[in-house]
Amino acid sequence: MTVIDSRPTPSATSTLSHSASRLVTLDELGTIPAGEPAGPRHRPVPHIELVTAIRDAFEERGYTVAKDQYSVSHDNARLFGTLDLLPSGGEALLDGTDGGMAVGLRHANDRAFALGVIAGMRVFVCDNLCFSGGDSLLHRKHTTRLDLGAELQRGMDRVFSSYRDFNALLERLHNTELGDDDARLLIYSLALDADVIAPSQLGKVHAWYFAPDQIAGEHDTERGFADVQPRTAASVMNSVTRVTRDFSPHRQQEIGVALSNHLAAYLRMPAARPTAPDAN
Repeated sequence: MTVIDSRPTPSATSTLSHSASRLVTLDELGTIPAGEPAGPRHRPVPHIELVTAIRDAFEERGYTVAKDQYSVSHDNARLFGTLDLLPSGGEALLDGTDGGMAVGLRHANDRAFALGVIAGMRVFVCDNLCFSGGDSLLHRKHTTRLDLGAELQRGMDRVFSSYRDFNALLERLHNTELGDDDARLLIYSLALDADVIAPSQLGKVHAWYFAPDQIAGEHDTERGFADVQPRTAASVMNSVTRVTRDFSPHRQQEIGVALSNHLAAYLRMPAARPTAPDAN
């Protein structure tokens, strides 16, 4: 008999600060140098320059940063982060959902992957992060000709379009009711068919969907389980993100993109498939 571990994951601090990355503040980002060019056409960009440009670009369109988190790895060459956004004049692109706007960002000065920003959502009741499988805001590698400000301006339309597609996916997920057998098949497919999550995480996802009171800590119990109680595909998504909320930013993005694409395929909706960054 195979026993699947359904015990709660470790604390956010211990999981986020894993061996491959470390959490840093915005002020600490400002002290990290860009590093030396890796070739004649390579121009490293300081992490703080990218983050500041992205924050400014959203603020110019009426969105302020309410909360942020950053981690760096590989001798500070790679950055992953999340920004929670509040409309201060711009359109509430996820209005009518159970979450607020968030974006995931990635940046690599060692040329491992291109600059990237992914549309996402922070679920209110449980503080989970979900990410779209749609287009990135940026998809450019570092060259001497890179104009970061101009590239951001050109990419903003893409991220807002991605939010609209993400909203359509969320609506379908909330309207797709599941019987218990269908829910189990969808949960198991996340590991056995799509490699969205590791098989070792199946027990936790299963528990959040079918018996959240048995896996929840005191804080979760106080906040309730409104995000996983409806018998819908959206609750399956939220069960996954309850598990991954304590993962590092790069793993949240990687799993979030794969999850959205798999659920879109499950619903037979079109899904863009941007290249997921490899932080290893």
